[in-house]
Amino acid sequence: MVATYYPLIHAMEQEEICMDGFILDSHLNDIGPLEGIWGRGLYLRRCHRVVVRNVVSKNVLGDGFGCGQGSHISFENCVSSHNTHYGIHPGSHSPHTRIADCHVHDNGSDGVYLCWGASYSEVVDCDVHDNGGRLYRNGICTGHKDTDTLIARNRVYRNAKHGIHVRDKTEANGAHRTTIRDNVIEDNGWSFERVPEKLKQLPRQELTGHGVYVCGITRDLTLEGNTIRETRTGDERHQHHALYLAPKVTGLKMTGNVMEGHPEADIVDDAREASNVLQSDSKD
Repeated sequence: MVATYYPLIHAMEQEEICMDGFILDSHLNDIGPLEGIWGRGLYLRRCHRVVVRNVVSKNVLGDGFGCGQGSHISFENCVSSHNTHYGIHPGSHSPHTRIADCHVHDNGSDGVYLCWGASYSEVVDCDVHDNGGRLYRNGICTGHKDTDTLIARNRVYRNAKHGIHVRDKTEANGAHRTTIRDNVIEDNGWSFERVPEKLKQLPRQELTGHGVYVCGITRDLTLEGNTIRETRTGDERHQHHALYLAPKVTGLKMTGNVMEGHPEADIVDDAREASNVLQSDSKD
């Protein structure tokens, strides 16, 4: 099969522009034979100083919003929903991306995915929920050279795996100096029975739902003022821990976080590094 599938809006090598007030709807009902297609509703390539405001992107084969090889892109008061892959995807080499006041929900993979080199970026004041259902993914995901990023004042809930996931990278490529502040992160995680069969061979800890899951090698993260909790009851409590630290995470600082309701320990520390300052005053 040969198919052409273009973004509904595609900007290439543009500067100082604003897109405001569009509804982008691919009217996708069934993926069928188009499973491998990965497009975008709106895609900005090699663009700089662009504002995308009050735009809805939904039912897309791929990402709701994407950008790459540009800088100073702002997504403001946008909605990304029911897309087969990422909700909002600052792609490779997208420093100074700002995602603010956006509603990101029911996407097949991560709600917000910071790709390669989305450094000095912000994800603030967003509602990020019910993402990851097709590919068993997370609310917000950051990793490869995504340094000096602020994730603040968001509500991140009911995503398939972790609320916030910091990916496993080398020392040169980690999401160092990320600040996670004043978020509400709650009720993330599915039961193990709902995990896709092809993923069940992964380590159980990786498949268990967490509020925040931090992999190595990552340095100098800050978690402050967050509420990380599980509010469901009984066997429906699948956000097993507030925070997981993998080996080789160093320099993490925690202060003023509220952690409660988890069926297991609030913090799992497999890093065991003296440079990590963890809280001991969480609520049970």
